[in-house]
Amino acid sequence: MALAQILVVEDERIVARGIQCELERMGYEVPQLAASGEEAVAKATELHPDLVLMDIVLRGDMDGIEAARRIRERLDIPVVFLSAYEDEHTLGRAKTTEPFGYLLKPYEEKELHTTIEMALYKHRVEQRVKQAERWLAATLRCIDDGVIATDGRLCVRFINPVGGTLTGWQASEALGREMGEICSLVEERTGKPLDNLATRAIQSGVGIDLPEHTVLVSRGQKMTPVEGHVSPIYDDEGCFTGVVMVVRDISQRRQLEQARRESEEQRRQTEKMQAVSRLAGGVAHDFNNLLTVVLGNTCLVSSRLPAEDANRELLTAVETAALRAARLVEQLLGFSGQTRLLLKPVPLNGAIDEMAASLRRLVEPKISFDFKPGGDLWLVQADRAQLGELLINLCLNAQDAMPDGGKLVVETQNVVVDQQHAKNHPQAQPGEYVRLRVQDTGHGIAPEIRSQIYEPFFTTKGSAKAAGLGLALVHGIVEQHHGWIECHSVPDKGTVFDVYFPRYGQRPTQVVPPAATKRPHDGPKTILLADDEPLIRNLGRTILEGQGYRVLLAEDGQQVLDVFRQEHAQIDLVILDLTMPRLSGKDAAKEILALDPEARLLYSSGYFAEDLTPEDDRVLGLVSKPYNPHELVEMVRSALEHGKQPAGEAFPGP
Repeated sequence: MALAQILVVEDERIVARGIQCELERMGYEVPQLAASGEEAVAKATELHPDLVLMDIVLRGDMDGIEAARRIRERLDIPVVFLSAYEDEHTLGRAKTTEPFGYLLKPYEEKELHTTIEMALYKHRVEQRVKQAERWLAATLRCIDDGVIATDGRLCVRFINPVGGTLTGWQASEALGREMGEICSLVEERTGKPLDNLATRAIQSGVGIDLPEHTVLVSRGQKMTPVEGHVSPIYDDEGCFTGVVMVVRDISQRRQLEQARRESEEQRRQTEKMQAVSRLAGGVAHDFNNLLTVVLGNTCLVSSRLPAEDANRELLTAVETAALRAARLVEQLLGFSGQTRLLLKPVPLNGAIDEMAASLRRLVEPKISFDFKPGGDLWLVQADRAQLGELLINLCLNAQDAMPDGGKLVVETQNVVVDQQHAKNHPQAQPGEYVRLRVQDTGHGIAPEIRSQIYEPFFTTKGSAKAAGLGLALVHGIVEQHHGWIECHSVPDKGTVFDVYFPRYGQRPTQVVPPAATKRPHDGPKTILLADDEPLIRNLGRTILEGQGYRVLLAEDGQQVLDVFRQEHAQIDLVILDLTMPRLSGKDAAKEILALDPEARLLYSSGYFAEDLTPEDDRVLGLVSKPYNPHELVEMVRSALEHGKQPAGEAFPGP
């Protein structure tokens, strides 16, 4: 073990040499002697001894007490005073330097040895304590929680950097102040101060958790939601010495939880909308069958009445009502994503430009309308008519939100959706999109009803003013275009609807090629009509036989195959309802084409929800219910004469 080094500071040379000899006999090392305060500070700085033995009265302007003060402040070296003075003034000054011993001259050698050993031991203990404190302080500085500790009077003795950030108080400013002044806690919902937590912890003798919904109000009045704990501090003898509070900022956790809840709500909403969509499709199918019968028979009866017959006006009223009902069904199909689309590459800015004049006339004059087209906008694959329907409904919805006037802005922009954005929106996929934004300055949408706005027949305007299908129709159109819609709204500030359309080229476009031309045969054309609804079958037979066609009937897919096997040489065209028992129209078409690849086929349906297959490419078109006799005849004539669809009729896009 190395010998302890002691710097002796004594202005009497003989006395200094004597002390040096004594110390060396005791086993210490005395590297040098100093005779003045200035020399003592310099040599202590140079040698950094283990202890300084300091006389108080020294040569020069700096006495031993001042030299000891500087050594303790700068070097943290223990000092033991040797002095012949013990007056109160000298002792008082000496105490301010926190000496490790005070020996009066003359002293005994044993007394000197004991004092030095105790001073060295005390210094080593003090160093270990300081090291532990530094380690603890470093640990507390590095943790993510705010830590505030007090003394027994609840005045701050320690605050780590995180605690300083949360409270807005620097450690130098906070030390010595009451905890309640530094750390202001309130109940989030009521704003009521929580100022008795430390007292409760002291009274209970154990730590307590901060209540739920606690907010820490910083010096700058910033509100931070926190969780934490307050505990009393006791020494080894069980005496109370203060409290320690640990607080944790939970803002980010709340945001993540909120995002997770919103994502889960969006997922549930999507599943609910899909279920309602399937229901709407089924209802639309049955309803369109009925409307086909009403419209078809009305048209037939009307065509047989004289022009002056008063009943023609009654039939016209029936036809008008049926057409309005068909429009309502079309809206339901639009909501459910089952409308027939004519998908083409569309420049969205150009499509909106064509509608801009109509939109300006549509909205009330007290509402300012502005279109902000994005530059170098990508193409989208879309149905122009459905785009118009979508935009009109969004603009009308915005107008209804601004009864006293406001500002309506339509904006387009290219956007790249990343993984993070897609993670927060279940329907979204990363990629390149064209975003259509419709923004208003209206009364906004209350958070509690935001998840219902796309539901069919949901409205806040009253049934007399709205059917509640506008946003449901928008949602269906967007989904059918393989996009998604987001709503951002602040009550009394306005609402933003963002519609994302995939950039053209990201999804394959399905092309329906012309079907092969069937070989002709002599005699009247024969049509096999398949539908599970007797009223539809009878109506179709009446219409087609009235045009000179021979009509065979089938009530399901299996019966279609049976009739086709028997009569296929005479059958010129097969009209298949897509939804039939035993065998669907699509499956029946596949079997027919396997029997005769040149067979002519038409589909018939009140809605189209199935995915297309290679066999569908060879089908000539879709007879969409409800139809009137003229529409059915035109589709049949076109299929028989040209092997192609009349203009405007196409399969739904992919």
